[in-house]
Amino acid sequence: MKFAIKIFIIYLLVFASSSCSEDKSSFNFSRKIQTLFKGTKNVTLSPNEMKEFVVNMDNGLLKSKVIGEVTYSVKYKPVDYIISQELKGTSIDMNSYKQKYSELSGMQYFDLRVEIDKQNGELLKYGLNTVDEYERRVKYLAFDINTDIQLIDGEDTLQCVMNHFERVYDIVPYATILLGFKDNGKSQLKEKTIVFHDKLFGKGIIKFTFLPSDLQNIPHLEVIS
Repeated sequence: MKFAIKIFIIYLLVFASSSCSEDKSSFNFSRKIQTLFKGTKNVTLSPNEMKEFVVNMDNGLLKSKVIGEVTYSVKYKPVDYIISQELKGTSIDMNSYKQKYSELSGMQYFDLRVEIDKQNGELLKYGLNTVDEYERRVKYLAFDINTDIQLIDGEDTLQCVMNHFERVYDIVPYATILLGFKDNGKSQLKEKTIVFHDKLFGKGIIKFTFLPSDLQNIPHLEVIS
């Protein structure tokens, strides 16, 4: 038994030693995330770290479902995440942060992404029968899709009040729609569910649920005074 304990201690020492050789920035980010999941509040991340945090499936802010040949994904975008993307650079000053926060606050933001597996070229050309059908798909994503998307926020059902179709033509086999819903102004954090009635490829009602545990420990953006 004593011999086994000694071997275990040696293993821990070797593992710790090898970890010290890791890149410093990766180590710092890892420590921040570890602190975050211990429930510690007021954790701050750099703009690049904030992006990594949100798109990491393990953190619960990016949900994905595969239905047949179509993959649907929804990303919840905290205001600090949007600020980190709009204010390019490795650091953000307080004045710029306050201005952007004022512009973005009062809303809840999500991205809906639709992708066809193994599709080459533009998503909207998949399985087309007529040119008119293509034009209807473009119009639907650009103007009408908001009527088929709701956010169930606790006991409230909120309609999509802002949508923007990021059209990329033949570059990639997916489409991204930026969504905005009014913040219901309730301080208690409750479950949020995006409900999409798919009229693009006719896959029915698709739901993406973000639990309070996904949302309660979202870090803040690191800001320079």
